[in-house]
Amino acid sequence: MKKAVFTSCNLDYLTRAVVLADTFKNFNSDIDFILVLSDYVDQTYLSDGVFDSFDHVIGSHDLGLDRFLSWSFQMSVVELCTAVKAQSFVYLFANEYEKVLYLDPDIACFSSLGFLFDELDSASILLTPHQLRPASSTQQIIDNELCSFKHGIYNLGFLGLKNSECGNAFLSWWGNRLYSWCRDDIPNGIFTDQKWCDAVPAFFDDHKVIRHPGCNVASWNLCERSLSFEIDDVRVNKAVPLVFYHYTKYFSEGAAMTKRYLSSMASISVWNWYGRQISLVQAKINKPPLKGKYSFFKSGKVIEESHRYRWRELFSVPEFIDFDPYDDDLNNIFS
Repeated sequence: MKKAVFTSCNLDYLTRAVVLADTFKNFNSDIDFILVLSDYVDQTYLSDGVFDSFDHVIGSHDLGLDRFLSWSFQMSVVELCTAVKAQSFVYLFANEYEKVLYLDPDIACFSSLGFLFDELDSASILLTPHQLRPASSTQQIIDNELCSFKHGIYNLGFLGLKNSECGNAFLSWWGNRLYSWCRDDIPNGIFTDQKWCDAVPAFFDDHKVIRHPGCNVASWNLCERSLSFEIDDVRVNKAVPLVFYHYTKYFSEGAAMTKRYLSSMASISVWNWYGRQISLVQAKINKPPLKGKYSFFKSGKVIEESHRYRWRELFSVPEFIDFDPYDDDLNNIFS
C-alpha cells in the first residue's frame, strides 16, 4: 500500500519545508515526501539540488483545479496554499497513494509517524485538536480556547486521509468548500481550510480524533504539554515521545505566545533548535531567481487585497471566464 506525506507552501516557506522533509525522512525513510509548490518552479533552480529533500515536487497549477489562474487570483498566498490541499489529496489518490498525511511546512518531526498511518486502517479521516483538555486559567482560556473557537477546534496543520468511500466523500465536500470559500474571514465564521473541519464529527462517521499529546505540540497547547529530555528522545509530560512540533509563526507572534507557556529547559531547547535548523538550510539555498508568482501582475505590480476582492465579484461573470487576471492589460478592471 503506497503511503505519502505532503506539505504545501510557496518559496517564502521553502526553508521550513526542507527542515520538515529532512526530519520526517530521519524516521520514515521508506515513505514518499511530496512538496506542493504555489510559486515559480524554475528548472535551473530545481537542478541546483534545492529540492533534493523531496521525493516529488508538484506545482499547484498542475493539480487539475478548474480555471486555476483565474481562481488563484482571488486568494492571498496563505489562502492559496491552504485551498489547494484538498485537490492535492485527490491528485495523490489518483496516483495510487492509499494513505496520505498532510503536514504544515512549519512542522518538524522528532519520531516516527508510522502509527498515524496505522490509524488509517480503522478510520478514513484523522484530526488533531488544538487542545486535549480544558484550560485552567483565564489567560489560557483567552489564548487557547477562545482562539480555537475563532480559528477551528482542529488544527489543519495535520490531516490524515485514506483513499476510501468516506475519505473521498470528505474530499468532495471539503474540496468544494475550499474552491469557493477558502477565506481568512473570521468575522464571517471562516478561517481558510480549517474552520470547515469543525463539522467533520457531525458529517462523517469514519473519523478519529488523535489524542496523542506528542502530535501537533505548539504554542496553543504548551500549557498542557511539558517537554523533557530522556535517554533517546524528547518526551511529552514524561509519558510519550514528541512526534511532531508545530512552530507556527516562529519569527513573529508565535514566539511571544510560546515564551508565555514554556515550562522546561527542554521546551526552550526544542524551540531554539528550530531556528538553528532554518539558518543552516538557508545558508545552503541560493536565493531563487523569482518568487511570489501569485503575488504580482505580469507587469511586476503588486496585487493588492482590493484587487482580489474585486476579482471575486467578476470570477463567475461570463465575459470574464477566459480572462487571465494576472495579465498586464487588465489592470483597468481593478481601478
